[in-house]
Amino acid sequence: MSKFYIGIDGGLSGAIAVLKGKELVEVMVMPTQPVGNGRNEYDCQAIIDFLSKYKDATVILEKAQYTPALGGISSFAFGKSYGTMIGILSALKMRYHLVAARTWQTKVFRDQPHANTKEASVIIAQRLFPGFRFVATERSKKPHDGMTDATLIGYYGQENL
Repeated sequence: MSKFYIGIDGGLSGAIAVLKGKELVEVMVMPTQPVGNGRNEYDCQAIIDFLSKYKDATVILEKAQYTPALGGISSFAFGKSYGTMIGILSALKMRYHLVAARTWQTKVFRDQPHANTKEASVIIAQRLFPGFRFVATERSKKPHDGMTDATLIGYYGQENL
């Protein structure tokens, strides 16, 4: 019996991807809800409901790191989201590993030029899972890089943990 691996790109425009063996089971764009002032935050209940279907999975969460270009308010929101995701995983008693973006990208992008990591992510995810459409909605035309990143984070975990 194959084991489930879940990759999480924890940004508000990220995603959660579930892999089992060579199959990409499902990918969900990170559910968010408005909190006023034009800002969003995680829809924690939607995340819990999604992850609860895979309680025995191994989760690989991209490790948050400080980015000076974000500014104070955005950095605080990013850190809050990261801590919230760790809290959700801990409350669900799910096994999780933290992986730095540079670590998974170095392994997964090794045969692909990757000056633009978002473009490289889309190319590699589509190459690994050619039958999957990495779009946020049926009406979307452009691949969602949060979905491809989450998929590749899960793929990294499956191949390296």
